[in-house]
Amino acid sequence: MAYNSRFNFKGSVVIPKKSMNNGTFARKWFGGTNNDLAMISLNFGVKVGEHNIGFVELFGMKTPTVYTANVDGETLEVPREQVNEPSIIESVVQYKKIIIDLGSELGGRKEFINEYEAADFLDKNLPKCQSKVRVTGDFMKQPSKGKMYNKFIIKHIYALKEEDTTKDQLSLTLDLFYDKDSVDRADYKTEKKIYISAYVEQFFRKNELGEKKGRKMFVKQDVVFSAANYKEDNERHQNLLAYKLKYIDIKDKKKVHIPWECMLVNGAEEVEFNESMLTSNQKEQIELGIKTIEDFTPKENAVSSKITEIRLKDPLLQGDYVNGMVSSDYTTSEFDEDIFSIKRAESLKEVLSNEKAAPKKEKVSAAEEVSAAEQVAVFEELNDTKDDDDLF
Repeated sequence: MAYNSRFNFKGSVVIPKKSMNNGTFARKWFGGTNNDLAMISLNFGVKVGEHNIGFVELFGMKTPTVYTANVDGETLEVPREQVNEPSIIESVVQYKKIIIDLGSELGGRKEFINEYEAADFLDKNLPKCQSKVRVTGDFMKQPSKGKMYNKFIIKHIYALKEEDTTKDQLSLTLDLFYDKDSVDRADYKTEKKIYISAYVEQFFRKNELGEKKGRKMFVKQDVVFSAANYKEDNERHQNLLAYKLKYIDIKDKKKVHIPWECMLVNGAEEVEFNESMLTSNQKEQIELGIKTIEDFTPKENAVSSKITEIRLKDPLLQGDYVNGMVSSDYTTSEFDEDIFSIKRAESLKEVLSNEKAAPKKEKVSAAEEVSAAEQVAVFEELNDTKDDDDLF
């Protein structure tokens, strides 16, 4: 059994100013074979701290029929004109719904059985929401143009009440598959970081596989464990470090797996001031007893350059994993056969024609274009960040 990859973001909503148009921010267009199918795509940020941010998104099509499932697991075919009927919505199984509650002033709890209606509602109402939000959904790896991209697909959005004092977060739960050879400690002494080339299991559609039907496969997911904030003179820190390293420094050459709670770091990172940042003249004053390091420590810590990492926080010991890691039950060759890879088959004719043709600008889909543009716009508005003082 493998856990689905999920995310749980809590923070302030950030909608790029450049994407706003008459109070809304979604991209709407017509696509499909005959360019007559209404489509919608939206993308916004959930900000934690000063500027650390996770981007979430939703894409929908206004198809004539919505295919979903009822509470008994049976397939439902809902005509477009019936998607908002309460009796239809109630009959749909809960995990197939998109639930949005932006507060009583914006209509309270809303349930949708199709992404188009949910995205349209957010387009019109999210810019009016003044409170922090919690956004949960599916974390997916999406192949496009020869690369794999991280996607955070919205399932639930809740506006938070003022009395909610839980910590803002960009949290993920990933069931990670790895072995002894996946772990890279080369930079641990200098950077206090361990890099793990792990895998997550994900369902891919038949068009993504080039096969007759879709199926689950393994896709590469790099993660990082940072020990930078585990102080050597703090016994609790060292006990925590030793405990977590048990789940990283493994001896198995066969893939094992365990769900990890992870944190997304996407922005700049606060760097704690230390002696290495002092000038030679400042060090001289400290050596002579004229000043202490506290006299030169700035009120606000410096920030690093932009960084994007998924960091390990805690292993989740629940369900099938109460006793820790579980064997994947795959041989090495079997596991390798089920690794998803992006392939682009070219005929000899295509190769020859490409050699003769002038290079063309790669076409990007409308959904990808609006997502990328909105993220760039947000980062242009952000300057630096102050992360919470978590150990990870």
